[in-house]
Amino acid sequence: MIKGILFDLDGVLVDSEGIYFKAVRDSFRQYGVEISQDEYVKRWMIERTHTRGAIKDRGLNIDIQELRQIKEGFFQKYVEDIQMIPGAKNLLDRYNGKYPYGLVSSEVRKEVLRKTAKFDLMRFFKASVCAGEANKDKPFPEPYLRGCELLGLDPKYVLVIEDNPTGIVSGNAAGCKTIAYPNGFTAKMDFSLADARVKSLDEIHDGLLKKLFPD
Repeated sequence: MIKGILFDLDGVLVDSEGIYFKAVRDSFRQYGVEISQDEYVKRWMIERTHTRGAIKDRGLNIDIQELRQIKEGFFQKYVEDIQMIPGAKNLLDRYNGKYPYGLVSSEVRKEVLRKTAKFDLMRFFKASVCAGEANKDKPFPEPYLRGCELLGLDPKYVLVIEDNPTGIVSGNAAGCKTIAYPNGFTAKMDFSLADARVKSLDEIHDGLLKKLFPD
């Protein structure tokens, strides 16, 4: 029986990866360097070596702090246009009040609050766990274990919804059931470890939940 739901933020509730990519791309362009979407997926999303890795790859003599400040400026500009993922608001409304919600993000709290403010999303969540607030971040189980703890629930009764294999690994390791929602930048990644996979958030309904959490 399902008793609670833990949501990832980026790519599940808010469509932010494109904004991140544009900010990274445009900041490197200030130095005459092109970052492709494929490189962004590899370096920033899979390997998680980020800006430092891209600089090292090319042997660039760039002040990383200066580059990050430039990237932050672009992100501040682009985040104003952030949108919710299609179906996310309907999903939140569908089970709001029936199951307690938690938010488990790989972003620091400042960034989470900045991206959720436009839609007043934090009002939905009884608990939230952001980067650095558990002993280890995803793909380790600690973030989702902490989320379950804050909800006061045994992980075996909790559903995790993720758009990234790293989050699926984290949720599975915590003992939760996991639904993968590959989209955008994560569409071609390996989600074979997920308990279920959907093409749309509208596919997350009572029938699927009963399959994952039989009474």
